[in-house]
Amino acid sequence: MLEQFFMSKQSQVLLNEVQRQAVGNIEGPMLLLASPGSGKTTTMMMRIGYLLTSSKARSERIIAVSFSKASAADMAKRYEQLFPELPRVKFSTIHSLAFDIVRTQLRLDGRSYRMIEGYEAVEDQEQANNSGVTAGEPGISKHYMLRQLFEQYNGTTPKEEQMEELKTYISYIKNKMLPEEQWGEVSCNVRHAADIAKQYEQSKQHGYGELLLDFDDMLVLAERFLRENVQLRHRYQSRYDYVLSDESQDTSLLQHRIISWLVEKHQNLCVVADDDQSIYSWRGAEPEYLLAFKQYYPTATILYMEQNYRSSRNIVETANQFIKRNRQRYPKSMFTENDSSDPITIKLHANVTEEVKELVQQLQNIERLNETAILYRNHSSSLLLIDELNRRGIPFYMKDADERFFKHWIVEDILNIMRLSYTDRRFDIFEKAIVKLNVYLTKQQIAKLKAMHTNQSIFELLVDETELKSYQLLRIQEVRESVGRLKTLPPKEAIVLIRQQLGYDKQIEEISERFGFQKDGLLQVLSSLEMIAEGLDTLEQFAFRLKELERLQRQARHQRPQQKAVTLSTLHSAKGLEFDNVFMIDLVHGVIPSKQEQVKHELLEEAARLFYVGMTRARYRLELHTVSYWQGAKAKPSLFIDDVQRLLGASSVSNGSSYTTPFNARNSVSEGPVTVIKYAHSHSNGQANREEKVADQVWKELGGLITEANELEAGIEVEHRKFGKGMLESIEQDKLHISFELYGKKSILTSLVLERGMLRKCLT
Repeated sequence: MLEQFFMSKQSQVLLNEVQRQAVGNIEGPMLLLASPGSGKTTTMMMRIGYLLTSSKARSERIIAVSFSKASAADMAKRYEQLFPELPRVKFSTIHSLAFDIVRTQLRLDGRSYRMIEGYEAVEDQEQANNSGVTAGEPGISKHYMLRQLFEQYNGTTPKEEQMEELKTYISYIKNKMLPEEQWGEVSCNVRHAADIAKQYEQSKQHGYGELLLDFDDMLVLAERFLRENVQLRHRYQSRYDYVLSDESQDTSLLQHRIISWLVEKHQNLCVVADDDQSIYSWRGAEPEYLLAFKQYYPTATILYMEQNYRSSRNIVETANQFIKRNRQRYPKSMFTENDSSDPITIKLHANVTEEVKELVQQLQNIERLNETAILYRNHSSSLLLIDELNRRGIPFYMKDADERFFKHWIVEDILNIMRLSYTDRRFDIFEKAIVKLNVYLTKQQIAKLKAMHTNQSIFELLVDETELKSYQLLRIQEVRESVGRLKTLPPKEAIVLIRQQLGYDKQIEEISERFGFQKDGLLQVLSSLEMIAEGLDTLEQFAFRLKELERLQRQARHQRPQQKAVTLSTLHSAKGLEFDNVFMIDLVHGVIPSKQEQVKHELLEEAARLFYVGMTRARYRLELHTVSYWQGAKAKPSLFIDDVQRLLGASSVSNGSSYTTPFNARNSVSEGPVTVIKYAHSHSNGQANREEKVADQVWKELGGLITEANELEAGIEVEHRKFGKGMLESIEQDKLHISFELYGKKSILTSLVLERGMLRKCLT
């Protein structure tokens, strides 16, 4: 019967041996570990098709569950393409399934309820849409309740990032199924987060005359009702004979529990996941569940779908070796039968501005922009990109545009301080700006000043009519003079003056310490503003440019991908996508991995998985971009760049396979302000020798070779044939001490580099 089924579909689908096993193994629990590009959706749909055509199950007794509405819709579309003749099957989000369970129980109890997510903020509405659940009528909202509680406990109005941090914290503790007494043990940068969460839960239960539910409550109550109500549990257990769970590496313990209750009796569960692509621990995802799958389901079958049909050989083999740096994973070994394609390229730029200009210049030479993606860790990396793309007339689509940057309180602060330069007669602007400039005015002094003010200069009123200490008066005069200069400066210089002379950076440090903000993230906002201001002449132009970028980002967020538009996306949102050309940018030490991830092993492994997700989006061309200077300071490339370089520059054996993967690294070549390191996959020593000869010739043609000791002096910029560019810091007898941009400090024998022509002066 199974072979007949495969024969009937061979004109549409040809499955490999592991995929065929997954389709035919329909009874009992199964974990299908699917590497990137391994055809998991097709395999799942073929499995459903076989269940129906073999009369093993009726369509209404099969359910396929995914986390997002988009994923569920994609499965439904693929199923209809493959089996238009078969009856429809239920493709559901986990939230939609949970909501159905909760609604059924609450109706039985005769208890009224109201959804409180989906209206207060754009983010909430998107989550409502993404979950497949329709929210209730506008009114009291999660955002409003948490905002009120924050103010109650902290005595101040929360910033947007504090609200996001609080929401993430509450979602995390629920999805981890932590008891209330452990909430305070979970780290959160919001003060009194555990107390706010407890009061929030109590208010939803008893404070409004009816039960209030947010999206996480649907999951919490669904699990509780299934656990506590035997009749309800049997009702849903008898509804579905076969359950499929997709993208399970992103599923929380709470979501796993809901699924486990459904299959408790028949155990007919197919879990599709890739532990190497688990990148959502911050929202409660539980990859450990997958690693312990046999403990939950002792009779389970575990299949490895390791063949990648998407990417070229050099990309697959490099990514496969890269992810093996992690230890908490199944021993998979991804492979492909595809040919190799363009060499993987690593590019080192002087700074982010040069990086963006180089990228956009490359895009102008790519015909199929719709098959091209630029991926980054943080949303802020997209700002300069959309600015430059707009200036060059290159269309772009944003997978997950984040408009919050333009509403950020730091952006508002900088604009208000600039506005104060043009008029000090508007008290609303003065009041917002002055508290961020270390003027040391008390609340009483500001209130008195406000009461006296009519339409005169506030600085004059402050000096003439307010009792001030000598240190206050001195600081006010300094601020007035500096603020007055702002309108005469180009925007970038004005921002630098605000940060340094007016002491705004110092204010950021104090606010970070007081409220638990991540200082690096706040400084990045300021750096982004400086980059946007680059090349502009007036503050008016700067304000207009911010408005224009906000409009472009909003437009890109709501439009569909154009036929000739490059895709901009965070690495997280890129999962599940694929492109001919992928450019991963801002791969800097401290960004990926972040500082926090570098000191905690499990977080470092998750950062590596995120990097791996980015690499495996590429079919033919993969470029990794890093910079020498980041946020105005000297930067190091991501340690993951170092990992990739080591892999590409040396032979490596694929574990569990019978083949060896030799790589040849072509030496770095200077292309203007960019250092380019290209790596080509090679299968023969002859090819390696030919490439080495080419590299020799290129190196000699660059010129500037240092062949005499008297040409060496401390402080000159040099380029080493193997280690790239660096600064010759000192000379000690027969040793050169050089600080390299990519490899850090090294000591090298002088006689060796002179004899072999390994060093040259950087030509300006």
